[in-house]
Amino acid sequence: MKKLIGILSLFAVLALCACTQNSKSSAPAEVPAAVEAPEATPVEEVQYVEHVCSDKCTAEGCYHAHGEKDHVCDESCPTEL
Repeated sequence: MKKLIGILSLFAVLALCACTQNSKSSAPAEVPAAVEAPEATPVEEVQYVEHVCSDKCTAEGCYHAHGEKDHVCDESCPTEL
């Protein structure tokens, strides 16, 4: 048991020495320049049309087509209006 603790202690010391060798340097540390956030591009406001009931509307609720007010997009919707 004493041999195991001695060997583990030796490995710990060697690992500590190996880790600290790379962190020591004679050159002063450079401070990275401040990174500015890119300017936000203006978001184009989309004009939605009012809903007009169609044959897809039911008594439980209306079917809102893509581009109509209250429409919720899903994967079947085109990417652009």
